[in-house]
Amino acid sequence: MNMPTSNPDIQIQTIATGNVPSHYVEGVSQMLIGFPNSRMMFHSLSQKNSANPNATEVRTLACELIIPTVALIEMARGILSTMSANKESLEVASNEWLASAKKLTSSL
Repeated sequence: MNMPTSNPDIQIQTIATGNVPSHYVEGVSQMLIGFPNSRMMFHSLSQKNSANPNATEVRTLACELIIPTVALIEMARGILSTMSANKESLEVASNEWLASAKKLTSSL
């Protein structure tokens, strides 16, 4: 699914050439909003002590995204729109996942 643009009359074709890198991230460490570009730094957790809420959480930078600010705003709108349109199926899927996780852990 292509994300909507600021001009709905534009036809969009997305082409993937070669190996496009994929990165798993667990959160956003830093976001610098500016003009004309914005910068987002994404992280993965390296160390977390759940038993001690005051312990230092160690994050490893997974990737950095530099994106035109207008595109970032369009992306945010697209994410919210898509999440809203798929709210019910997201809730069903998350409930099914949680039920599976509870079933697995109950047998421990």
